[in-house]
Amino acid sequence: MLNYMKLKKLLTSLIMIVLVITPILSADTVRSSDIAGSDIPESHVIENVTYVGQTGPYCGYASAATAIKYYEPNTTEHEVLYNSGIGYSSIYPKRYFEYHVGSSVGISYWPTDREFLANLYGLVFEFWQANNTLSENEKWDSYWIRIKENITNDVPVVTGVFAWLILSEEFNIKIPNKLWKFIPTTGGHALVVVGFNESNQSVCLNDPMTALFGNPEYGIYKWISIEKFKIAVNKVHPLTNFSYTIRIFKKSINDALSKDDMFKRARTRNIERMKGNISVYDEYVIANMKNKTELGINALKAFKKDLDSGLINQLKIVQSYKRLCSNFHLPLHYIANKIINIFCPNLIDKVISQWGMNFYYYNYIEKQNISQYLFNTYSELKDPELSELCKNEAVLFKHEAENWNQFAELFNIFVKRGILVRWLPGLLIIQKMIKVLENIITIEQKILDNSI
Repeated sequence: MLNYMKLKKLLTSLIMIVLVITPILSADTVRSSDIAGSDIPESHVIENVTYVGQTGPYCGYASAATAIKYYEPNTTEHEVLYNSGIGYSSIYPKRYFEYHVGSSVGISYWPTDREFLANLYGLVFEFWQANNTLSENEKWDSYWIRIKENITNDVPVVTGVFAWLILSEEFNIKIPNKLWKFIPTTGGHALVVVGFNESNQSVCLNDPMTALFGNPEYGIYKWISIEKFKIAVNKVHPLTNFSYTIRIFKKSINDALSKDDMFKRARTRNIERMKGNISVYDEYVIANMKNKTELGINALKAFKKDLDSGLINQLKIVQSYKRLCSNFHLPLHYIANKIINIFCPNLIDKVISQWGMNFYYYNYIEKQNISQYLFNTYSELKDPELSELCKNEAVLFKHEAENWNQFAELFNIFVKRGILVRWLPGLLIIQKMIKVLENIITIEQKILDNSI
């Protein structure tokens, strides 16, 4: 009989098929490394790269925190989330999802955001991506030489991989290489490369995702074969801005800001993001603001306006939600979720239901995380006025998180029943969602008023 750990490994492999985590990332240019290819040693490992596990759908942010923490030891994932604008940066993109307001995760990790983050810590941010016109072998060769150059310079490298192949290696689930070619390419998962060894053909990784499964030790200085790593890099969809990418933070001539100055500067920017000021969003987000896409509190107001725009439109919204959530009841997806829920109920609640099948848990989780960060931070600030402002904002975000949780629970009725939701109950759900959204808008307005 399988013991619990083996069962958990098998269930993890099943989740790898079901769960989709696709961080939205971008491209820019980067100067070449300081070491020529001919001077790269046979092996090198960067010592003392502290592991940072992700606490939500934040692989990119946890990986950035890992890289920054190498230079600034007190850095945390929640601090990086706050300094990136998480919790303050809503988006209402009708062109992608009908009647769905998006969270901060996908619009706060672009080059402008990372450059701002780097400046706070006295660092510089650099990005490189292989030319998509090259062959796969040419892309790999160019990519791999840069990985080794940076590692040799003791610069941790944030990169994109096919998550499930890496996880299978970390949890010691042996899947033949030939089978991976039948798995579709994905948007990618961020982790940190900290070492390589050409002698035994292996690469060393810090993977934040293993913390989600309760086993962070599986992702700390984990060695896997270069062959497997190459497949994992190759399986990231070539049309995404996460394919064959290198993101690094390097020390600059500047020092990190003090806690008060860092908080003040990040908060000023965050408030502008919540106001919907497009100048503090990356150019990619701005370029894609078509079909009346709104940002910040304006996104919430536009969303509420659509939800509350009359019976005919509300019937259309109910139909849209029914159709969208019916996709979650595809046989493999539904059966897999049921099986996992029987054996690992906590895992299914946290990973699948909250992130994979209900958009609005993203909003709940990020507001909750930011509230916790603010509660933990206000006592560390030396400026009494800034500390009090931070504490008040923590309370407001706590209330907003509670409201997003209510909103997610209402939407969960569509998720659970899909096309089976009847029209009248569906309309009643929409009315309740409008009331909760009114509360959320009121809370965000208080946050903005508090900033004056």
